Amino acid sequence: MEQVDWIRRFVEPLHTAGIDYVVTGSVACVLRGEPRLTMDVDIVLDIGEAAADVIEMDSGMKADFYTVGSDPLHRWAIEHGEACVLGDITVMVAPSEDVIVRKLEFHREGGSAKHLRDIASLLAIDVDIDCMWIEKEVAIRGLSNGWEAAQSEG
Repeated sequence: MEQVDWIRRFVEPLHTAGIDYVVTGSVACVLRGEPRLTMDVDIVLDIGEAAADVIEMDSGMKADFYTVGSDPLHRWAIEHGEACVLGDITVMVAPSEDVIVRKLEFHREGGSAKHLRDIASLLAIDVDIDCMWIEKEVAIRGLSNGWEAAQSEG
């Protein structure tokens, strides 16, 4: 199943229901940066407080849904999401700055180098990234070690 088809299965119902959302995580990196294989899509929804994992049984592809809740970074991502054409559908994608900060948090939690590679890819390709905004968030969240490592990765 093509990436467009399985992402469509998760975002079309959101469009139909009028739910504000942004695609983030690895898929956002792929759309903005360097292509790589990913088997899941992360989506932030502007609805209630629960988060859920959904597996699309026909393809085995997985979506992780996160709600905005009281998270200011999720709220910022929803408010600054950008439309991205993916095949024949338009998908709302989180800004690179949001993806980078979240990937730094995931790197701190799990240590996976793939997050640093994704960040380096975004920094190399997206020339409009607001590094001053990222550095402010990095300082607030205590992510300077990962941020320095990601910048030296590229």
